[in-house]
Amino acid sequence: SLYGGSTHQVENIKDRLLQLMNNSNRQYEKHLQAYLLQEIKRDKDLTQKLFPNFEIFWVGNEIYCGAGLQSIDLLVYARNQLNTFVHLLELKAREPAGPEAARQINRYIKWLKAHIPDIRSPQIIPVIVAPEVTTEFRSELLTFLRGHGIPQYSEILYDAGLNFDQRFV
Repeated sequence: SLYGGSTHQVENIKDRLLQLMNNSNRQYEKHLQAYLLQEIKRDKDLTQKLFPNFEIFWVGNEIYCGAGLQSIDLLVYARNQLNTFVHLLELKAREPAGPEAARQINRYIKWLKAHIPDIRSPQIIPVIVAPEVTTEFRSELLTFLRGHGIPQYSEILYDAGLNFDQRFV
């Protein structure tokens, strides 16, 4: 039944997302966000590709931070044998990630450091999910990260078929 509470039948967000990505000029960032929110942990292959060798134990959506009511798209708490990590995911649709996205991630890192007790900078893993990134984004973000003492970040690039390719920078 429609309101029976069964989770056996999950709406396929991916088909709608692919249609928006490839057959329209509409923004699809919220659909990408819903897709990742639905599939992280549920789709084991995708989860392993995006969070290799991590066990995910909490996923947050639209984490509001600051008076400007900007929000972190997705926040993923995960652990490996060494420690607990906070993956800060910033999603971009259509346009490549540029310098403003780097400044946004920098603000979010400052907020996390100020508001999460006992978090150390190396536990924060910034992640940009975008069709592509600019050299200006990469340069600016790396400058910010050095200032925070964060050793690396992750770029997850995706194509028109929603194939994800991750690299650590």
